[in-house]
Amino acid sequence: MHDYHLLWKSRMGDLRATSHAPYGAKIERAMDFLEEIQQKNEQAILFVQYKQQLDEVEQALADRGIPATVVGSKKTRHMNAGDQIQDFRDSSKNTVIVLNASDETAAGSNLQNANHVIFLSPLLRNTQYEYESTMAQAIGRVRRHGQKNKIFVYRIVALGTIDVDILEHRERRLGALTEQGAPDIVPPPLARKLDMNDEPKPERTQLVRENGRFSLRPQSWIVRYGADLDPDEVEKVKGKNRVMGWQDFSSLVKFSRAYTEDDD
Repeated sequence: MHDYHLLWKSRMGDLRATSHAPYGAKIERAMDFLEEIQQKNEQAILFVQYKQQLDEVEQALADRGIPATVVGSKKTRHMNAGDQIQDFRDSSKNTVIVLNASDETAAGSNLQNANHVIFLSPLLRNTQYEYESTMAQAIGRVRRHGQKNKIFVYRIVALGTIDVDILEHRERRLGALTEQGAPDIVPPPLARKLDMNDEPKPERTQLVRENGRFSLRPQSWIVRYGADLDPDEVEKVKGKNRVMGWQDFSSLVKFSRAYTEDDD
């Protein structure tokens, strides 16, 4: 038996504090974001990746009293998706439009009236190219000519689950992603040693917690403990799944080759 065969009690959190809402903690967190956006009189796009999530999100939005356009739910499947998207684009009455990132309705729409993009979960895709192209198209809905507001992108992740596996495997970055409200993270001088002879390129990332704050950082940023004195220590980060010495927030389970192969 190995560690990854077990679900540790410490990873389950405080069950007494768990919400009894039928749609789960991630959707609740998304609703919190949307209430903040509603108070600012701004608009958002919320991306899900499974059809059944549309109905769950629609119920949560109704419970919170957040005006929304949900494209493709059971209640709206009789409606023309194009008309719904056009209505959201032309009106400020709805705080959010909910789209299935796996559906063709999520692609191509110019929605620069919104300036917040929320991903309910890290997107599951078979290849790195599919992941990056889907993310680029999704964020590209608001990053268009005519956008007048600062753009915010949120990724909602459940710790100790496949969410972290996907995020760490697919998010190849030059810079760090920080927790909401946290200051930007400056790369340590050591990180530049990895690209001393080459042009910097996006690299594999790792979710870490430091000083109580979460961030997703390029792996070269988190090599530590004498690495600046020992060049061989810097080399250890190349081609490795994880940099040791940090708490592991992944699921500890290798589900399939989609999460373990480096399919650039």
